[in-house]
Amino acid sequence: MTVRHMLPGLLFAAMSVFAEPLLSPTPFTIRIVNAATGEAVSGLRVTSDNGIVCYTQPNGRVPWGERSLVGRHVLFTIEDEAGHFRPQKTALSAMPGGLVTLTVGS
Repeated sequence: MTVRHMLPGLLFAAMSVFAEPLLSPTPFTIRIVNAATGEAVSGLRVTSDNGIVCYTQPNGRVPWGERSLVGRHVLFTIEDEAGHFRPQKTALSAMPGGLVTLTVGS
C-alpha cells in the first residue's frame, strides 16, 4: 500500500483526534413566549455574554450547543429588532439538555 492510499485515512484520524467538536451533543435551550398570550415569539435576537448571536425559531426556541456556554452561568440579552418588546437581560445556568422558558412583554 502506498502513502497516497493511506493519506485519506491518516487525515481523518488526525481530524478526529485533534479537532474537538465545538457543539455539545445535548444543547441548552431557551424558549421565549409572549407574556400576554403565552404564544412563542420568533425572530428575537438573543446574544450570549461572549457575543454569540442567535434568533428565536418559529417555535420560540433557541438551542445553545456551544461548549463555551454549557455548564456555566451566562448573561443573555434579548432584543426585538421590530420594536414590539423591550430589550431585557437575564442570567441563566446553561446546563446540558436544560430548557428554560422566558417571557417578553407585559
